Amino acid sequence: MDIVGIDALRFGVDDLDAARRYFSDWGLSEAERGASGLNFATVDGGEIEVRLERDPGLAPAVVAGPTLREVVWGVESKQGLEAIGAELEKDRKVARDADGTLHSVDTTGYAIAFRVSRSRPLTASAVPAVNFPGEIHRIDQRANFSTRIPIRHIGHAVFLAPNLQEASDFYIKRLGFLLSDAYVNVGTFMRAAKAPQHHTLFLLNGAKPGAHHVAFEVGDFHEVMMAGMAMNQKGWQTEFGPGRHVIGSNYFWYFKTPCGAATEYYADMDYLTTAWQPRQWRTVPSETIACWLAAPEPRWQAIANANDKS
Repeated sequence: MDIVGIDALRFGVDDLDAARRYFSDWGLSEAERGASGLNFATVDGGEIEVRLERDPGLAPAVVAGPTLREVVWGVESKQGLEAIGAELEKDRKVARDADGTLHSVDTTGYAIAFRVSRSRPLTASAVPAVNFPGEIHRIDQRANFSTRIPIRHIGHAVFLAPNLQEASDFYIKRLGFLLSDAYVNVGTFMRAAKAPQHHTLFLLNGAKPGAHHVAFEVGDFHEVMMAGMAMNQKGWQTEFGPGRHVIGSNYFWYFKTPCGAATEYYADMDYLTTAWQPRQWRTVPSETIACWLAAPEPRWQAIANANDKS
């Protein structure tokens, strides 16, 4: 399947004003605003749609309250889109919009959609100029100390899966996702077949379903720090970070949101080819995460506890 990554995220919330303030502060560009909802965009054209949770146009929620209601996956071609539809229709309902977008659910019940991708490649001007020993890219200018860091790309989504193996098999065996790494009995990192970053989806073993977090890419470590500091100054609360993951290698900073799932700033994630060899990790997250400020909260510690017993 020629899935290239996440094209759009659709949220259902109970407070549009709080959601607007949050995502605007986060660094997304507001594309549309109305009584029924909001639309935001990333630099590469990724879309974030926010609607009131009672909106009949939203996919059904698997949990009560504000949450991520649907992930829209971008596909390279119409032929690839039809192949996905044919595969899903073998055992589940598939609805089609007038524009060709497909809607269905995965094995856990999370709403998933597919469309020919509307995102566009990032240009060189969207990449921050960083100086390295022997490699100079920023001359006669300071680093950008703006308090507003643009969100370049929707990177990945993370969900709890009560039946982790079945949920992982659905994406890998049915939709062609590639295994990148795994926490044994705890979580599966995977990437869409046409997505080079380490993971576009992470499924976590959990007693109940729910959206854990979604991740947005910025330019570099400097931008992770500047964006996170700006969010704290505007009153938004850190959930975890800043720090750096060993699995995926990305810098991170997570924040609590009024939209149900946490959001993550990240930068400098591993890029993979078919030569990559997945690893089965058995170490606790304290050995796979370098965190420099806020310690993990209970829902993160639960991962460590479960992994420690594996």
